[in-house]
Amino acid sequence: FSHIGLTIVVSSSSHEAIFAVTSCREMMPDIAHFIDCLNESFAEIEALALAQGKPAEPPAKPKAAKAKAAGSRLQ
Repeated sequence: FSHIGLTIVVSSSSHEAIFAVTSCREMMPDIAHFIDCLNESFAEIEALALAQGKPAEPPAKPKAAKAKAAGSRLQ
């Protein structure tokens, strides 16, 4: 991986996203500036979503369906 200057890994679950950023100091010496730009971009996206009436909170999870018959339950 000697030629990779920046990696961004994104993982999501339950309406949340996690970003893991790794950089090579020689190829990208000011990672803090990049992170600042990333945070500004997320703030812009959030503001646009809120302006369009999108919910800020994730929707409630649906309740699990009850088993119709006692024999259909998982054990």
